[in-house]
Parts: sequence; C-alpha cells; structure tokens
Amino acid sequence: MRKKKLVLQCSCHFTRMGLEALINESELSASVELVASTRDATPCESLLAELPVVDIVVLILRNNDYNLASLLELIGERLPHWHPSSQVVLMGNLSSMNVLKRCFSGLENVWSITASSAPLAALLKHLQEIAAAEKMKVKDPRAGLSQYERLVLRKLLGGESLNQIAGGLAIHYKTVSYYKRSALAKLGMSSLSPLVLNRHNAAPARKAIMMGLWKKLAIAIKQPTPQKYEVG
Repeated sequence: MRKKKLVLQCSCHFTRMGLEALINESELSASVELVASTRDATPCESLLAELPVVDIVVLILRNNDYNLASLLELIGERLPHWHPSSQVVLMGNLSSMNVLKRCFSGLENVWSITASSAPLAALLKHLQEIAAAEKMKVKDPRAGLSQYERLVLRKLLGGESLNQIAGGLAIHYKTVSYYKRSALAKLGMSSLSPLVLNRHNAAPARKAIMMGLWKKLAIAIKQPTPQKYEVG
C-alpha cells in the first residue's frame, strides 16, 4: 500500500518544525509521507493546486492565516476539485471552535476539527485513522451548514450584496436572505462581523505553550529538549 501524501500549513515556525519531526520520525512515517510544509496560506493553496497527489491536509489556523470566506472556498470548493479524495484536519483556537465546527463539520472532506491546544496524541490519532481508512467518513448533513448556506455565507464575507448573490445564483434575493439568516442562526450569531479568525496577542502564553509542546515532542521522538526557542 502506498504512503498517503500529507501537506502541512502552520504559521508558527517551531510548531511546524516539531510536527514535521513527529510525522517523519514516528511510526506514522510508515504510512504517511510529508510532501510539503509551509508557513503561509497563499503558498499552501498554490502547493495544493500544483501537487499531483494530496491525501491529507493539516491546517493549523493561527492569527489571520485565512479569513472565513477564503477558508470556505478552499475547503468547500477548490480542494475537492483539485484532490477529490483528500481529507482535511483543521486545528484552531478554542474561541473559533464553534464557528469552525458549524461551517465545516458537514463536509465530506473534513475528517476532524480539533483545538490547537489539544494533546499531540489527538492529532496523531486522526492522522493514523486517515492513513488506515479505505474510504471517507459518512457525515451527518445536519451537523453544520448546508451547501447553500455555506455558499451564501462565503459570498457575503467576500463582499457581495444579497442582490448580487441572487443574480449570480439565479434565485430570489429573499431566498438568499433566508440562507443568510439560517446560517447565522446555526452559528449562534446575529451578524457577520464576528466571522473572522482574528489575531490574538498572547505572546507570554504562547511561549509557555511552545515549551510544553517541545517537551512533548522530545519525549515522542526521543530527542533532547532544546534550550533556546522563539515563538514564530
């Protein structure tokens, strides 16, 4: 059985380096091959469009890596076109978990949505499950937004008006308004303004988290813990 090809995107340099080492030097390396690793969202999208085979995509969302509109377009539209059988592992801040789960949990190509503060064992478990899976999980369509709710939400966040969306989709603007209200109700929000993955200024806490991460990685791959580090 061939190794499944994995693409990793994470804006934090040390988290990314640690995960690369964990993927390449753990037992996961027998079934998964890391073919690309990048810091920024734009190069990641370019790689996903250019690579001939991608089976697993790990996106660790920090700061303004993606806004919700671009993330909806990438995961819901572009990625299924480029790599129809690929599976996505999303990791984000606890504050964004509800939005991420509501927006993406119903998509067939999203395997898991996990807080970035979760133990490394949780990420490894998801990757091992994907590596061993012969077919995609069956999703519950009631778990999140419908296809039209996601589409309308993405277009609204992209700056289109209700009338523009209605014209583009050849439906009545009241129908577009219904999808907007329905999507916001499912997300537990009254307006579009909170639907952006904002920057978080928490450098001291991030340093502590990173040192703990390095210690876990050192144990996992049996390497000495580095004495010096920076927060990417």
